[in-house]
Amino acid sequence: MSGMMKSGIIVVSLCATVTLMWGAANLAMLSTFWFDEHPDVAKAMPLLLVFVLPIVAVAIHRRRGRATMPD
Repeated sequence: MSGMMKSGIIVVSLCATVTLMWGAANLAMLSTFWFDEHPDVAKAMPLLLVFVLPIVAVAIHRRRGRATMPD
């Protein structure tokens, strides 16, 4: 791989990282404003993990189960 290709990959990776961080910061700011207007939702946010994590765990378990080949 040439040096030009490596530097292009590094630059694209850096730009993607900066873009994702900028978007995440904006999303955090918007959610902060929204939670100020709706304090009951802010209180319920920790309960979101109670519902989301089991669903994700079941989805990953099923996907891994389908990926294995039976003997």
